[in-house]
Amino acid sequence: MNRLFFIIIQFFTFSVHGQKIALLSTDFKSPILYTDSLTVEQVSSGHFAVNVNDIDTLVGSLSYLKNLLTKMTRSKLESWEFRTGKTTIRTFRIPKAYGDRYSILAKSTFDNITSSVDLTTEKNNKRNSERIDKLLKYIEKNRTVLKEWYEINPKMYNVVVVKE
Repeated sequence: MNRLFFIIIQFFTFSVHGQKIALLSTDFKSPILYTDSLTVEQVSSGHFAVNVNDIDTLVGSLSYLKNLLTKMTRSKLESWEFRTGKTTIRTFRIPKAYGDRYSILAKSTFDNITSSVDLTTEKNNKRNSERIDKLLKYIEKNRTVLKEWYEINPKMYNVVVVKE
């Protein structure tokens, strides 16, 4: 009996560790799928791939961007990116008269297959902030296999400062 229990525990442990990629639906409606490898069909059917171990960093970066979009301010940064393992979130400033708008694109590459999602499909920051909030709620709701994450302050890379 103990041997059978040990085999079942080992099988469960190996199956959980084998699932290293979370496939997020780009419409935030389908459940998160977990896989060992990424295929072109998965990307072309509307999935965005994220390493399961990097979800906490992704959530921290998205929370920062959501808060940035809620404020109408002028930024001194032209562009920057957040890196979360194999995922990069690139942000570009679009100058406007009463505050900047932002273009945010997330890309990830697994085995030479790139998936991407545009996080700013709307024309104003408020709606884009709501879209990112919807993504955060989608991740929270569907994180059955995902571990608890820590609150992370994201680090900016490739920062370009506005030259005036």
